[in-house]
Amino acid sequence: MGGRKGGDVEAVMSSVDTPGQEERETESDTTPTAAISEEAEEEVREEEAKEAPELGLNKDVKEALPSVYDIQNTMSHAKIISLSVSDHTPGHDNRYYSYSTQSKALHGWDRVSTTLRASGCKYGVFHCKIKNTLEYLEKQTSLELRDLVLFHDAFDVLFFQKPETARERWEKLVHDNKWNRSQVVLFNAESNCYPTTTACDVQRKRYASSATHMVSGSKEVVSWLNSGVYMGTIGAVIHMLRSANALYSSGHWWGGDQHVFHELCYMSAVHSDFECMLDVSQTMFRTAYPYDNSNVGPGKSSWIIKRWANVARDSAVTIHFNGKAGNDDFIEWILKELVSW
Repeated sequence: MGGRKGGDVEAVMSSVDTPGQEERETESDTTPTAAISEEAEEEVREEEAKEAPELGLNKDVKEALPSVYDIQNTMSHAKIISLSVSDHTPGHDNRYYSYSTQSKALHGWDRVSTTLRASGCKYGVFHCKIKNTLEYLEKQTSLELRDLVLFHDAFDVLFFQKPETARERWEKLVHDNKWNRSQVVLFNAESNCYPTTTACDVQRKRYASSATHMVSGSKEVVSWLNSGVYMGTIGAVIHMLRSANALYSSGHWWGGDQHVFHELCYMSAVHSDFECMLDVSQTMFRTAYPYDNSNVGPGKSSWIIKRWANVARDSAVTIHFNGKAGNDDFIEWILKELVSW
């Protein structure tokens, strides 16, 4: 991993030099200590405003609004990439995969996206989602630990916003919630807990007051972690995946990567180098379940599902649907409702 390490805003701030700073410091060594006239002070302020960093914030504004400056400055420098892991060339899932890849291209994710081929995993493809992603991130030299990675399932995730929008929303969530940027990993939230373990009760209680309904008027509330989409700094994700890989390789039977993340995030001891968070506000991610598993046929869908499709399409960065739900006709309909091309 090359370049500056870590995701702390202080490290980012210390690396930003105001153009002309060195020259001004050298000149001040020879400047008389006599009082400076008001006209001279005004000239200095005007010069500093011209020479301020690329954000267009002069020194006074930067000092008055440090949190805003920090967010924007971090955003302007942090890269963002997306990763997925696939165990086969699209077959039956081809039409879903096609929708996913088209949505990436439409919103610019194709230029920052990589799909890894699942390989070398002792415990199957769900293990590969953890192990192969970890191996890829650890080998990168063009990325920094404070850069962002959005992981998503390869076949059943649709994109509706640009990478820059995802980065902006993530940074704002971190700031507004006072999360530690270098540690937080934000997961997709869904209305169903799988697999059913003690971790389900922990999540239900933890998010009882903050979880939102899938859409206004619906009975479904998103309170549980879905591992099909998550996002965080590369440093935090690497730490999390190392722990997840060790847990997966412990010899215990796991019902997939989601089972491992439920255990890791809610049943294990507090971690010092990463922290799992859930997008219960649905600011970043939305899920289609149980609507994509409905027995309602195309053209006969309830008003709540149509409302959800309209809201999700216009607001979500990604939508994760159940690609293997079995009701292909309904999934085809809901995809056509969501996709605008």
